[in-house]
Amino acid sequence: MALLVAVGGFTVAYASYRDRQGPAGAVRGYLKAVARGDASAALGYGRLPAGGTPFLTAAVLHQQLQIAPLRDVTVVSTSTHGSTAKVTYSYSLDFSSGEVRISDTVGVVKEGGRWVLSRVAATPDLTMTQASDRASLAGVAVPTGRTALFPGAIPITFDTPYLRLTLDTEQLRLSDTSTADLTVELTGTGNSHFKSALSAALAACASGASAVVSCPVPSSQFVPGSMRGTLHLDSKGLALGVEPNPAGSVSIAGTANFVGTYRTLDFNDIAQSKKGKLTVPFQAVGYAVEPLSLRFVGFL
Repeated sequence: MALLVAVGGFTVAYASYRDRQGPAGAVRGYLKAVARGDASAALGYGRLPAGGTPFLTAAVLHQQLQIAPLRDVTVVSTSTHGSTAKVTYSYSLDFSSGEVRISDTVGVVKEGGRWVLSRVAATPDLTMTQASDRASLAGVAVPTGRTALFPGAIPITFDTPYLRLTLDTEQLRLSDTSTADLTVELTGTGNSHFKSALSAALAACASGASAVVSCPVPSSQFVPGSMRGTLHLDSKGLALGVEPNPAGSVSIAGTANFVGTYRTLDFNDIAQSKKGKLTVPFQAVGYAVEPLSLRFVGFL
């Protein structure tokens, strides 16, 4: 048993030693520290960025790892020239919406006989044109200007379960130093709730329970409020998107299938009663917060 304990201790010690040896070891050790949420250890592997570092904390890193754990660290290649080196590596981020494999390269320098990373944080300029009033980074308003963060998931959350960052802009590489244009989309819950609200609004229009001015009609020849029957959403071709404004309003465009009676105006502007099947195009807008309400806009 004593032998097993000794061997186990040696294995742990060797792993720690290996992770600090050479450029590859420094990068591997840094990423493993990030992956286990040890912010202090990660910062010890290299140079701090200029300016404030309020988000390089264990609490923020924990939030990043909750959004997407960092796994499967692999050093791909190392190019050494004297006391400088370039290390290419990869790792996986396991988002709830899918796993993403990240590849990146970082500079490593030898200082005082020890290899250290030239940077231990990404410093992007986070920009949002969608739903910025609904978003926060680590519990505060999304900052402007350069923001130092550990690589991994960008810890931006929203005050509604209906919105999230798109997967292609939700990740941050250590080498990211330029503007990061963040885009926002509806979550699965958001899509589902908007479709349900849309179906209810269309049904109210066909039953006469909704205000005339808020209901779509197939064309300007139709008498508003005259449609009585069933109006069902056609999911094919339905488009939902977060609009480019701070409030994060959602635009919807699509068609609905109507069966019932209606009235149209003839060339003399005299109403004629008719019945049958119609395709009704519509546009609507709503806000991604409760209580969720929609407003139809324009008469196509």
